[in-house]
Amino acid sequence: MEKHTVSRLIGSPPGYVGFEEGGQLSEQVRRNPYSVVLLDEVEKAHPDIYNLLLQVLEDGRLTDNYGNVIDFTNTLIIMTSNLGGRELVDGDRVGFGGEGESFGSSQVRELVDRELRRHFPPEFINRLDEVIVFESLDSHSMLEVARLLLGETAEVLSKKNVTIEYGPEVASWLCEQCGVDPQAGARPLRRLVKLWVEDAVADHLIQNRGSDDVALRMWVEEGRPVVEIKDRDMVTQGRDA
Repeated sequence: MEKHTVSRLIGSPPGYVGFEEGGQLSEQVRRNPYSVVLLDEVEKAHPDIYNLLLQVLEDGRLTDNYGNVIDFTNTLIIMTSNLGGRELVDGDRVGFGGEGESFGSSQVRELVDRELRRHFPPEFINRLDEVIVFESLDSHSMLEVARLLLGETAEVLSKKNVTIEYGPEVASWLCEQCGVDPQAGARPLRRLVKLWVEDAVADHLIQNRGSDDVALRMWVEEGRPVVEIKDRDMVTQGRDA
């Protein structure tokens, strides 16, 4: 993250392009003081961002480019980081529940704390309420993530008058194709859901353009997911029931 990102968060100085627009962070919190602010992979931020956050974490306020004081006291700030992750998976040491040499919980905590102290200034770390270390995803966790992703897809489709029913084996099939990679996490699983579920559903929607409501079902057959339109008489009976 570059130094000029600070201007994007709190707004450009007077006389610069974008001054009237305000900052992406300061304006959002000013309009929605009861917010959750997520700073993903915060270790990649420019050091000036840490200095900016010191005021927020210490005093619960931030001064924007207009000189307005933005109240952050009702804002929950969550920062994620991958610091220490590479060390945990290096050389077959995959963290919790893995094969080969694995770290105990105290060793993991010690490693993560050491990496945090190496990367962030002490005054920044001391202003954090809590540092939470997450365990690596195992096969059971990946199955739960797959079900959540399928549920999210179904929810999005429902807003377009499309319903989809999954066979119980669909989530398991996705996990089998993805495998468990402690370093990659669940990102490959999300890509598989897009490839095998979202794109397949999109094809059916194109083929049935003009239909007011579409009901689909998905299952696994001969080693790959299959999507088809449910029997329209069954759909009608279900709505009338």
